[in-house]
Amino acid sequence: MLGKGSAAKPSADKTPVAGLITFPEPDAKVKTITEISGKMTSEGWPVVIVRSDAPNDHWWIQGPAKFGEGGSFTSSVRFGNDKTPNGKGFIVAVLTFPSAKAAEAYLPGISLENLPVGIAMSKEVPVILERPESK
Repeated sequence: MLGKGSAAKPSADKTPVAGLITFPEPDAKVKTITEISGKMTSEGWPVVIVRSDAPNDHWWIQGPAKFGEGGSFTSSVRFGNDKTPNGKGFIVAVLTFPSAKAAEAYLPGISLENLPVGIAMSKEVPVILERPESK
C-alpha cells in the first residue's frame, strides 16, 4: 500500500515525474473555491499552485493536500477573489517536493514570482472561472 504522498517508485532509468491533476480537466469551468483532485506519480509531497492566465503573473500557494489511497490527494483551490470577472482564465499545477519538511515553507496564501529550482512540476491545467450568479 502506498503511503502519504507516495506512489510506486519510478524505474532507475527515468526521471521522477511530478504529481498530476486528475480534476478539473483542461478548460473546465471552476467555481471561485474548487476542490481539485490529483495523484502522485512518484514519491513526494504535493503543493498546489494557481495563477491567472495573464503573462508573468505570480503563482499562489493553495490549501494543504489531503491524502487518499493509492497516492491520490485533494486540495481546496481559490481562483481569484470577489472582484474577479466571470470567464477569467487561470492555470493550476502541482509542485512535488521530496518531503513534507521540504514543502513546509510553502504556506497557503504565499505568492511566488519564481518557482523553486529543482522541484518537479506537473503539467499546467488551464481552467475558466464560472460564477454561479453570472449565469
